[in-house]
Amino acid sequence: MKESMKVFMQGFLKDVAEEGRTREEKSVLNTIPVTEKSYDELTESERETVIQKLLSERQYYVKDGVHIAYGREKSLQQAVFLEEFNDCKVLVSLGFEVYLLPNGCAAKDGQFKEFADAVVDGRLLELKNIETEKMIGKRFGEARHQGQDVYISIKTDVGIKTALREVFKKIGNIKKNGNQKDLSGRLFLHFETQQKTYMYTIDKYGAVKERPL
Repeated sequence: MKESMKVFMQGFLKDVAEEGRTREEKSVLNTIPVTEKSYDELTESERETVIQKLLSERQYYVKDGVHIAYGREKSLQQAVFLEEFNDCKVLVSLGFEVYLLPNGCAAKDGQFKEFADAVVDGRLLELKNIETEKMIGKRFGEARHQGQDVYISIKTDVGIKTALREVFKKIGNIKKNGNQKDLSGRLFLHFETQQKTYMYTIDKYGAVKERPL
């Protein structure tokens, strides 16, 4: 078989193999293992070590004030990357130092879990973009397993009281289920239609308090 035909067939077979994969499985193919443990399984010192390694051992370029890991853009769909990049630009405009990390995962024994998207002022942060108010609590809950802090960009015309109600409901469910002992972290709520951003701190027991930006 000619070399050109070999290359064509390899690409064709790869496309066929990926045809039946879910979006999550396809995403894993483009991730790099960051750690064996998921975020909420790491101790405080282990988290600090992971952050140091991600910032010191990976290369970044700067665009509009955002430090972007080489390979991040190619590992994601263009629309997804642009959403993340725009989220990070908002944080930079508010005075935060932002590193958009390599597309990473926690990998152990063939099991993969998504890892945080960014490091913001030295803390792991997960970015979420949502279209409906019903997804606010769900995405917040997912993000809590990926990073200490959460940034939610809300595309639909939802008010701050409605968004917080959904977050409070999810915090209540997390406490009831007992699957997270320490709920401390920061929450950023960005409202696309209003171009407003709010920041909240959450203590270990789940109490939420607004902080000035």
